[in-house]
Amino acid sequence: MVRVAILGWGSLLWNSGNLRNERKWRSDGPWLPIEFARTSNLKEKNGKRPYLSLVICPHAGLVRTYWDMSLLTEISDARLDLQSREGCSIDDIACLPKINAGWSSATVGLEGRIQDWLNSKMTDVDAVIWTNLGWKLPGATRFTVEDGMKWLRSLREVRKDDDAEEYIRKAPSQTDTCLRRQAKEKFGWSDIAIGH
Repeated sequence: MVRVAILGWGSLLWNSGNLRNERKWRSDGPWLPIEFARTSNLKEKNGKRPYLSLVICPHAGLVRTYWDMSLLTEISDARLDLQSREGCSIDDIACLPKINAGWSSATVGLEGRIQDWLNSKMTDVDAVIWTNLGWKLPGATRFTVEDGMKWLRSLREVRKDDDAEEYIRKAPSQTDTCLRRQAKEKFGWSDIAIGH
């Protein structure tokens, strides 16, 4: 039996969907470079409009993440469960077992931060998994907050920013990114309390 932790910093906390987890998100996860840096739902599926989702972004500031325990006791099952919730490839669900630090990232220092956190949870957690999607912004060769804000303004101009606004406002308050602070200042998008 393996105890698998799931890292979260965005919609997993307010919309776990069918994810099989304890639903007791703890606010002392590892500090990771997180930003609203991935365009999502560009094809406006299921009545949802485009928004920027939170992802690990190499040039972002560090944000304290959350974690919860999977109800599943095999790493492979927990990864498949998170993949199903996220609707991504299994290759986009990263995993770091406590015993085998064989995972590596293109984001400098990421695996060290997660390994240090995992080591601090030695008695509670055997492995940690997380969604490892990268940044994505049409036409950009490197993500910048300025380009992200420009993309959000383009949604506002055509009145398609309601889902983008909701996603940013519902993120946990401790997910305090540079883009979020600018959206608060420029658009008045204050936090919506979600209990985290």
